[in-house]
Amino acid sequence: MKPSMRVSIPRLYVFTIVITVIFASVTAVALLIGRNIVTYLFNLWAWVGFFLIALIGAILIGMFVSYRFLSLRSFTPFEKEMMEMRVEVTELKRTTEEIRAKLDAMPGCEPPARSAPGKEGGSGPGAK
Repeated sequence: MKPSMRVSIPRLYVFTIVITVIFASVTAVALLIGRNIVTYLFNLWAWVGFFLIALIGAILIGMFVSYRFLSLRSFTPFEKEMMEMRVEVTELKRTTEEIRAKLDAMPGCEPPARSAPGKEGGSGPGAK
């Protein structure tokens, strides 16, 4: 199955970009209107806010890009572990069947009746 290359942009990214544009435009307007201490302090506050939003955006974009690289390149470590576990369960099931066949073939041993779990005579949770 080929992975989908369609990308949807999360709302948080759009929000971050919008806030950044608002900060930049308000800073530009404040610098064009006048130059006094209030404008200077507002400009300083705007640049601090701009820096924080840029930092958060960089972290989020980094998380998004690293996820895309991991998901398109190969299986994640969790998925690899689950596939290995599936192989182990199949091997254990085969080994159990071999042991059961050997025990059934032993002389003097009567094999137990096999029935579905949960039914009369079964060994499941619903057995009586």
